[in-house]
Amino acid sequence: MKTRIATCESLIDVQIREPFRSRLLDIIRRSKDVQNQRDKIIHNQWAGDAKSTPDNPLANAVTNISPPHHPFKWKLTYGKIHGVAVEIDDLMGEVIDLAAHATGHPPNFTLPDALKRISRKQYRDL
Repeated sequence: MKTRIATCESLIDVQIREPFRSRLLDIIRRSKDVQNQRDKIIHNQWAGDAKSTPDNPLANAVTNISPPHHPFKWKLTYGKIHGVAVEIDDLMGEVIDLAAHATGHPPNFTLPDALKRISRKQYRDL
C-alpha cells in the first residue's frame, strides 16, 4: 500500500494542476496519518484464535484485551475508533467533492474523468 500511495503522490505532484494538486496532496497526507491509526485498530485490537473456514467464513474474535503489542502504545476507546471512522469517511467525501467540482457537478461522473480534467495535459476527448 505504501508503494501505491507514493506512486499516486508522485503522479499528482507532476500531473495535476493547482488548486487541485494541493488539495489532493493534503488528502494523501491526511490519509497516511489516519492509516497509522487504522493499523492500530485492526492489527492490535482484532485478535483471536477463531479461524475462517469455508463453512464459517466470518469466524473472528473482535477484541484483544491484552496490552498493546510493540510498536503500538495506544489506549483504544470507542471514541477513538469512531474518530478514525469519521476521518476516513471525511477523506472519502473530500475526494468525491473534489471529483464533482472538477467535472462541473454533472449528475454522473467518474474519478478518471475528474483526473483528466484537472491534469496539466489537456485531453481532446473532453
